[in-house]
Amino acid sequence: LVGKPYKPALRADAARREVARALAEVDAVVDVVSAVDDGSVVLTVTVEGSADVQGVEEILAQYALRTTVHSTDSRNSEPAS
Repeated sequence: LVGKPYKPALRADAARREVARALAEVDAVVDVVSAVDDGSVVLTVTVEGSADVQGVEEILAQYALRTTVHSTDSRNSEPAS
């Protein structure tokens, strides 16, 4: 193998830590989970039902990642990007 090793798990963890840091000021964020799907990093952000989902999605839009915002009130769950 020539060049950098392919380490999607490390990229996923770094993305999770960065997004968790960016969302640290949002009180209603419950959890940020990362995964690798077909070589791409995917983040799932879980928020309380009272969360400002649009505000969370605006923060997530700053990142070139596939994200989903999941509300603990399942009626408000939807993919962010």
